[in-house]
Amino acid sequence: MRTKNESQITTAITLLTRTDGKPAGKTFDELGKHVAEHFGAYHANTVTLSAPTAVELLERYSDLVSHLTIEQALILGHAPNLPTEYEIRPAKSLRDPNGINWVNGKPTIARLKPHFTPARILLLDFDPDPRMPEAWRALGEQDRWDLLADALPEFSGAARWTIPSGSGRVLDAAGRHVSPGPLGSHTYIVTTTDLSTNDMDAARVALEVRLWAAGLGYMVESKAGAALKRTLFDSVVWVTGREVFDGPPCVKPPFQLAPLTSSIHAGSAVEIVTSIAVNERLAFEQTTGARIIENTSAPSSAGLPPKKKKATNDPIPVSIRPRISIENHDLLRIDTTVVTEKGPMTIRAFLDAGYDRLRCQATFRESTSWAGILRRARHGAFLYDVGTGTTYRMGSEPNALTGDLLLDLKKLGREHAANAQGTARAILWRHHWRCPTQVPWKKLITSICTAHPAVDERDINDLGVYLAQKAYQTAIASVILNGQELPRSVIVHYAQDIDAVRVGINAIGGGVHLCKATHGAGKTEHLLKPIALQRNGVIAIAPRVSLVSDLATRCNLAHYQMTDSDPDLALCINSLINPKYSTSINQARAVLIDEIARITRDCHDQHSTLKKEANNVWNQLTCLMQTADIAVGVDADLATSDVRMLAGSIPVPIHLWIVHDTPTDLRGTFQSVEVVLKKIDEALAAGIPSMITADSAKLIAGLADELRGRYPHLRILDIHNFEALATKGTPEALGFLKDINANAGQWDVVLFSPTVESGVSLSVAHFQRHFAFYYGTVEPNAFNQMLRRDRTARHWDIAIQGTGMNSRPDTYLEVLNGLQAAQRRLVELDNGTFSIEPATPYDLDCCRVIAASNAARNSYARNLWYLLKHRGWKIERGSFDKDENGKKLRNAAALAVDIAKNFAICKAEDLPKEELEKLSEAYSLTPEQAAAVARAQVRETTGTPQGELDSKHVDVWQDGKLDSQNRLFAALTATAQPSDRDRKEAEAKLPIALRSFDAARTEAVQTLFKVLGLDPETGQGMVTEKSALQAYNTLKDTDQGRALSHFGIARLDRVPTYPVRWVNDVLGKLGLYLDCVARRGAGGRKGRTYAIGHKVKVNQDGRLVLPGWNLMCAIRARRLSATSV
Repeated sequence: MRTKNESQITTAITLLTRTDGKPAGKTFDELGKHVAEHFGAYHANTVTLSAPTAVELLERYSDLVSHLTIEQALILGHAPNLPTEYEIRPAKSLRDPNGINWVNGKPTIARLKPHFTPARILLLDFDPDPRMPEAWRALGEQDRWDLLADALPEFSGAARWTIPSGSGRVLDAAGRHVSPGPLGSHTYIVTTTDLSTNDMDAARVALEVRLWAAGLGYMVESKAGAALKRTLFDSVVWVTGREVFDGPPCVKPPFQLAPLTSSIHAGSAVEIVTSIAVNERLAFEQTTGARIIENTSAPSSAGLPPKKKKATNDPIPVSIRPRISIENHDLLRIDTTVVTEKGPMTIRAFLDAGYDRLRCQATFRESTSWAGILRRARHGAFLYDVGTGTTYRMGSEPNALTGDLLLDLKKLGREHAANAQGTARAILWRHHWRCPTQVPWKKLITSICTAHPAVDERDINDLGVYLAQKAYQTAIASVILNGQELPRSVIVHYAQDIDAVRVGINAIGGGVHLCKATHGAGKTEHLLKPIALQRNGVIAIAPRVSLVSDLATRCNLAHYQMTDSDPDLALCINSLINPKYSTSINQARAVLIDEIARITRDCHDQHSTLKKEANNVWNQLTCLMQTADIAVGVDADLATSDVRMLAGSIPVPIHLWIVHDTPTDLRGTFQSVEVVLKKIDEALAAGIPSMITADSAKLIAGLADELRGRYPHLRILDIHNFEALATKGTPEALGFLKDINANAGQWDVVLFSPTVESGVSLSVAHFQRHFAFYYGTVEPNAFNQMLRRDRTARHWDIAIQGTGMNSRPDTYLEVLNGLQAAQRRLVELDNGTFSIEPATPYDLDCCRVIAASNAARNSYARNLWYLLKHRGWKIERGSFDKDENGKKLRNAAALAVDIAKNFAICKAEDLPKEELEKLSEAYSLTPEQAAAVARAQVRETTGTPQGELDSKHVDVWQDGKLDSQNRLFAALTATAQPSDRDRKEAEAKLPIALRSFDAARTEAVQTLFKVLGLDPETGQGMVTEKSALQAYNTLKDTDQGRALSHFGIARLDRVPTYPVRWVNDVLGKLGLYLDCVARRGAGGRKGRTYAIGHKVKVNQDGRLVLPGWNLMCAIRARRLSATSV
C-alpha cells in the first residue's frame, strides 16, 4: 500500500521506570545472560512527541531512547484516561484490574490492553535465529529491508531508525560481541494514521501471514519438540501495552557495554495493512498448519476512555479480531513440569492444588519469558503460549469420544495412564447431560472413577459437584427472586401469606405492587379479587384468553370479547393496544395483572403471540401501571430479571411482596414415553378418569384419536392447536374451559397441549391418574404450569421425549443476530471498527429474555427435574425401557394423526386470501378453519395454486418443513439482492455470521455446495467420508461456516464422528439426501461414495421422508411460475 507524508505527526509513548530500581531488561554477568525477575511494577510517565515529518519524529524518539537507563523501558502507546504520571502494578495486586485504582494517593492501573492506545511508532524486530535460512542471516541491514519491501510494498520508501538489540550491544573482555553470528536489530517506523488496539491485533496477524505468503517464513523445532513459526521480522511485538526494552542492558564484569550506534533512513510514514487476501490466508494455513480465526468477542467497557465507553455502554458489544491459532495434542502430559508463578509443578500437581489459572513460562520453546498461561480445562489442563499463539492440550479431546457412554468408558479403560485423567474429565463433560434424569450423578462419577486406576477420584468428584451446581442454578434461574440484586427503586417486603400482602397493600393505599407466591397460594382469589371488588375502573390483564375468562368470572368484570367499553374489563395482553378498548384502558384507576412474569417475558420475545407488537404492548402496559392509582401484578414464577425489567421501565417506586413458600406433597416420576403410554393404556382399560398433558400438540391430537378408537365408550376431550386438527375453538373445548370445575365430571379423559398452559385450575377432585409428556418445546416453568392445572393431583407420571437436550441459540450474540433488523444497529467506534448491538435498552432486554428461555429449554429434562425439586416436589427416576405395548400405542397415534391431518386438508375448502389472513390472527380455530389454513399453506409451499390436493401433496409439505427447505434450496442458484442494511453491513466488513438477511444466507448455502464439490445447478458431485471431513474442516472457522451454524443449517461445534452422516443431515435442511452409489470392498468396508439422491426418499411404509433433487427442482419451478403469473 502507498506511503504518504503528513503536515504534523503527534504521538504519545510511555516511559517506564522500575519501582525497585533493578534492571528492566537483560543482565549479563558471570552467570551469563538472563532477564530480570519482576512482575511489572513501574512508575509511568507519558511523553508526547511531535514533528512535521516521520524522519524528524524518529529523531525525537531516538533522543529519548539514547537517554534511557538500565531500570527503564518503554511502551509504544499511552493511557489516555490517566494523568501524565501514574503507577503500574501487577493485576493481581489491584482491587479492580480493569479500572483505575488509587494506591498511596496515586492513580494506578494494571498493564492491560484496554488501558492503552497504540502509538504511531512501531517496532520491527529482527532476531537472527541460528535456524533461520543462512541467506537471510548473512544479509546486511539495507539488503534485509529491501527484501521486506519487495515482498510488502507499503514498506518501500519508509522512514526508519535502526539500532542493535540489547544483546547486540554487549561485548566480552576482549571487545568482541557476545552474540554469535549476525546481530539482532530493532527497526522503528511511523504509521500514517492512529491505530486502535483491534487494528494492532489485525496488523500483527496480517504481517505474519503476508510474510509467510511471500516466502519469508520458516519453521523450527524447539528442544521440547514443538513446531514453531518464524518470519524474517518478528510481529509478536505489535501488541498494545507491551514493554519494549531498548534501554542499555545491565552488564557486569567481564562484560562491557558498547556505545549505542544507529542509522536513520529518510522516507515517509507507512500505511499499515490490516486485511488478509484469501490467497495469502490459504498459503499461510497450508504451509504452517495453523488456522486464522476471527474472534467475535464481547469486551467489557471497564477501563475505556469516556468517549469510547459511550460507544460501548452496552456491556456486551461485539468486536471482530483475527488471531492465529495452533493446537498441539502431543507434548502436554499429566507429568509435564511447568514453571509457574507459584513455582515449578507438574500438571497433576496443578490440578490437585485446585488452581484455575496460573502465569507460567513458555514451556515448549527456548525462552524463560512469562508468555504462558496454564489453565484448568474440561479435560485436564491446557497451556497457551501467547508468544506463538499455540495451545498445548492434554489427554483425549471430547471429539475423540463416541457419545456412547459404555463405549467411552471402555475407551477410558484402555487409555494410557498419563492420559487417563484428561479422558475421564472429557467423559464427564460429554455425558453429564444425562444426569440426573437418566443416570444419577453418583453412578456416573463412580463409573468413570472405577474405569481406570489412574483416575483421580477427588478431581472427578469436584468436577461433578461443579457441574451439578451449575446445572441447578441454570434450571431455577427463571423462578429465583433475589432481593439483594434489585434496583434501589424496588422496596422488598416479606409476608407469611397472601392475606398479609393484601393488608400491606391496603395500608400503603396505592402505587405499583408485585407479588410472588407459590402456586395455589390464593393470589387471584385473596388478592386480585378483593381489590377488584372494592374499586371502580378496573382493568385486569392476563397472558391467555383462557385465563381472562377465569379473571372475569372471579373478579366480576366484563369479558373483553363481550363488550368494547365497559369501565371494568378483563382482557388479554394482546388486546391492550386495540383501539376498541382504549376508552376503558384510558380511564382505568386500578390495573390487575395475573402472571405478570409471563407477560413481561412475552413482551420481550419476538416468538411470543405478541410478535412485532411486543414493544408497543410493553410501553402501553408500563405506562398504564404507573398512571393508575394502583397496579398489582402477581406470579408464582416472578424472577429477578422480570422485576429489573419492570423497574427499568416504570420510573416510580415498586413494592415487591415475597410470600414464604409452603410445603408441598407433590410427587413426579420421570420415565420413558413408552412406559407412560403403557400406563395410560392400562388406566383407560380399567376405566380410571385420567388427565393427559403434553407440550406437543401433535402427540395430543394423535393420542386422542387413537384412544377414541380403542375405547369408544369413554368420553374423551382433547384441546390443542395442531395444524389442520386444532380443537381449541370447538364448543366442547370452550365450554370445558369456561368453568372447568363444573364441567370436568362430564369427561373420562382430558388431553391438552400448552394452549391450556394457564388459566384453568381444577380444584374439584375428579381425575385419578395424571400423565405428562415433555418434549422441551416450552420452558420448564411453563410445563410446571401445565402440571398445576389440576390442583388436586398429587402424583404425575412424566415422560421425557428424546434425549432431554436441545440446541437453541442461548448466547447473547446468537440471539442478537436473530432479532429483527430494527432491533439491531451498527455502531462505529472511535478506532474505526464496528460493533453490533441492540438498538435500544428494550432490545437488550429482549436478547436476555430469549437467551434465558433457550437455555432453559436446551437441557429441558434436567431443568424440569431441578425446577420441580426447587418447588418442593419429590422426584423419582422410573423406568426408561422401551416397552413394546407403549411403542405400539405411540406408533398407532403417530399414524392416526397423519391420516386425520391428510384427510382434513384434502377435504377442506379453498378460502379467499382475506379470510385466510383473518384466521391466521385468530386465537381459537375450529377444526374446519384450521384445515383450511393448512390447505392454503400446502398450496403455497408445494407450488400448487389450484387443482385438487391429495395426500401426496400433504406429505411433501412435511408439516410445514417444506417452507424452510424451499428457501434454502432456492438460495443455491439465487442471486442475492442485498438490502440497504445488507450493503451497510458489508461495507463495514461485518462477517456474514453476524448478518441476518437473505444475502448472507445465500452466500452461506452456495459456499456449502462449493466446498462439498456439488453442482448447485444439477446436483452432480460425489461425497466420501474423506471429502465430507475436509468440507467440515474448511468451513469450521470461516464466516460462511458461522453463518451456516447461525441459520441452523449445519452444526460446526464439534468434529462429526460420521462425516457423511453430517453432510446428509445438512442436505436434509434443503430437502435433499445422500444416496450410496459405489462401494469398495466387501460390505463397503474400504469406502463408499455418495451422491445427492434424485428420487423421493420414502420410509418402509412408503411415506415421504425427503423430497429429493428432482422434486425440489419441480417445486421451485412451479413456485417461480406461480409468482410470475
